[in-house]
Amino acid sequence: MNQEGKNKKKRLGALDICILTAVLLCIAGTAVRLVFKEDSVLAQNAQQDTYTVYFTVKDIRETSSRYLYSGAEFYIDESGEYFGKLTGTPGTTPALRIYADANGNQVEVYNNTDDDRMARIDVEGAFTVSAVMDKDGYLMLNGNTYIAPNKEVKVRSKELMVNIRITSIVKAN
Repeated sequence: MNQEGKNKKKRLGALDICILTAVLLCIAGTAVRLVFKEDSVLAQNAQQDTYTVYFTVKDIRETSSRYLYSGAEFYIDESGEYFGKLTGTPGTTPALRIYADANGNQVEVYNNTDDDRMARIDVEGAFTVSAVMDKDGYLMLNGNTYIAPNKEVKVRSKELMVNIRITSIVKAN
């Protein structure tokens, strides 16, 4: 009886061959898509240009402004992808709130308190970013993230995380 167990050879069955074939086809298909896709990072031949991205941040704590300084590097929060560097020190104004009174009139109220715990500001500034224009005219940050005016992007630095609204994008000289 022991002889029978030693003489049996392990062979690949039909199911094993099907599974191996499927795995190899998946790997080959993924590699082909990465290499030959027109707008893939590997297939891009276009040079990235430098753009100035103007932005606003509404209603943040006044103490956050100390982390918005020229040269500060920011990254996209979701992906960790490099966004750009702040150009100059952004301008700040007291945060503006718009309320409606009992008659339906709009009332603008600026937050201009001296209390650090309550002070809120609006910020306007600019980033220097690297991007490429794709064949459809869309601006792709670092070649793979779409950016455009009026788009909100959550960005972070080592000290601060904010939601910016892109107001305009201009090609840098």
